[in-house]
Amino acid sequence: MAFLTSVGPIIITLISILAMAALNEELDKNAKRTLSHLFFFGMGTEGVFIFIYIAVIGACCCCHCVHHNDRYFILYLCISSSMIVWNSESPPHVIISIFAYNSLGALLCICCVGWFVKNRLCIFLGLSLAIAQILFCNLGPVIHKVHREHTRGNNTAVVVQLSDLHIGPTCRYRCTAEIVETALRVKKVDIFVITGDVVDGRVDAYSSAAEPLRRLHKRATTIMVIGNHDHMHGDIDNVVRLMESLGIIVLRNEAMYVKNLMIIGLDDIKPDISMISQTALADLILVHQPSVGASIQAKINKNALILAGHTHCGQMLPVIPVIWAANAAYFCGVYGNMYVSSGSGQWGPTMRFFFNRAEVAVHSL
Repeated sequence: MAFLTSVGPIIITLISILAMAALNEELDKNAKRTLSHLFFFGMGTEGVFIFIYIAVIGACCCCHCVHHNDRYFILYLCISSSMIVWNSESPPHVIISIFAYNSLGALLCICCVGWFVKNRLCIFLGLSLAIAQILFCNLGPVIHKVHREHTRGNNTAVVVQLSDLHIGPTCRYRCTAEIVETALRVKKVDIFVITGDVVDGRVDAYSSAAEPLRRLHKRATTIMVIGNHDHMHGDIDNVVRLMESLGIIVLRNEAMYVKNLMIIGLDDIKPDISMISQTALADLILVHQPSVGASIQAKINKNALILAGHTHCGQMLPVIPVIWAANAAYFCGVYGNMYVSSGSGQWGPTMRFFFNRAEVAVHSL
């Protein structure tokens, strides 16, 4: 059992991550087929795996005959066994998909609490922390009016920023619609912008969930830039085609004028830094990762604005300290003439910590 509680969880974690990728169409079809054979996904029925999932997590939380480290291993088994039911849009499977992701988030919380609490109380405290973050996340996004020192004066334009929707396993049609509804509640809008990470998976699996985004361009010009998760799944051309079919203009190291504003959008994977020579004239620069915005921050005029996302403001415990350490200079909020959004959706578990509400940001230029 000592081996299982040390090396075992690491192995099962890797299997779970690969299973997530395969069953959510996040790898190409050949890789998916190989993984399906490797993990014997063809055996048994979905109902059997759902039963195993619920039974194992119940045993993990209720059994008093094992050490709490062993329970971590049972949770890993529980998560990996649930992967079989992730490749469907029908309501029961959406629930199980979210349940599986949130179980992974709960496991992180339990492990974090376990560093400080060395008895069975760590299970209760970890699950309580996870549930509290799930409830807070389910409150949905809010409208956040961002105030900064410099604007263009009387010719103020209102820019509404969405970021990091992560349409995918845990953000389906209803989630996207809620974000769009929040954005449309802003009374005066000149431009909608989306600062990357819109689709988190293969487009053919989640195109229908992105449909509510079509409503944005009917209200105002809508522009987006590509994020790292848009690139991650090897389906970027289809992502661009999907967004354009929804009336969204995709800027990939390009510039355009809207409402007398010069707007530049930099691609995330290969940002064209040579466009810095144009940024002196730019009013609005869209990037995904704040590190890209920081590289041009000193070169733009004081009334210009850089909009970024990517960090999710850490999103949830215990991930927040890690994200803060990696992005300490530009974690989230206003940094001179750059604003880093906390995101309109979330990646992975549907959890957010209490200071970290999902948002639709409203800027004045």
